[in-house]
Amino acid sequence: EVGPSKPTIVETQVANYGKEELKELPIRMYLTEKKEEKKVLNGFIEISPDEKRSKQFVYNFPKNMEDFIPGYMELEKDNLFLDNRRYFVYPRWEKVKILALDSSGGFSPTESELYYFRLSLNPYHEEGLISVDITQNGEWIKKLTPAYSLLVLANWEDVSQEENERLKSYLRDGGNIFLSLGDKVDLEFYNQDLDWLIPAELVKVKSEKVKISHFAAEHPALKIFSQDTDPLRRDTSEASFSTIMFSTYCVVEPKPASKILLRLTDGNPLLLESQPYPGQNGKVFLYTSTLNRKWNNFPAKPLYPTLFP
Repeated sequence: EVGPSKPTIVETQVANYGKEELKELPIRMYLTEKKEEKKVLNGFIEISPDEKRSKQFVYNFPKNMEDFIPGYMELEKDNLFLDNRRYFVYPRWEKVKILALDSSGGFSPTESELYYFRLSLNPYHEEGLISVDITQNGEWIKKLTPAYSLLVLANWEDVSQEENERLKSYLRDGGNIFLSLGDKVDLEFYNQDLDWLIPAELVKVKSEKVKISHFAAEHPALKIFSQDTDPLRRDTSEASFSTIMFSTYCVVEPKPASKILLRLTDGNPLLLESQPYPGQNGKVFLYTSTLNRKWNNFPAKPLYPTLFP
């Protein structure tokens, strides 16, 4: 995991354009914290003539950062001193708080709707860049504040008028909602009472083995899979998508203003995005299968966290 108080790799590339081998060439990393420059790490690198090599340093950046931290890597001074230093900036990491409603009330992998969801985003249940707060029916409305950037409603059964109004207020304030389906979802209820919220009309639940056939390459959360210039990583991503199997999902009819982010081999949308209040920041994501393994094997795959833009 990358972030404050976590071991972070800082890498630079060094080139030797000379005719002699460089042995034990000193390289140092400097940081500027609270306007004070200090050397934090020392190392050495060996480079043959006309060779480029990478040098990595591992550093635990401060936990309570008020701002970004500038720094630079520097080689031992020589006659061409202008190219001996390369600068970088370590950003201030904003924490992401997620509130998730588990309608099952269970905590085991077979019972819980959100067991794999929480495991994928915060596997060690410790303080980090992403915190997941699991709540039950009737409790989420008391906890939901703008401090949570995402509200996850997994296999949600019904909603009161008070809860409906709270969702509208949360979206207007810039919050985001992720809805996943399941065996407790009443399609007719969703289409009538949550028509303003969901990006598509729910048609029917279908049992058929399908895979992911298409993803929206232009979406910020997914474009890495199409723009990766490394053939090995790109091929690995495509292979990973091909191993994700769905046995059950909900057939939907997308609304005109919605975007389809993931599509199945039969053409049915798997993940959709919409913005109920144009001009506001709040977005709604609809996932037409389950977040656990009841209807698919997605939670067992490395790409599972990409579901949550």
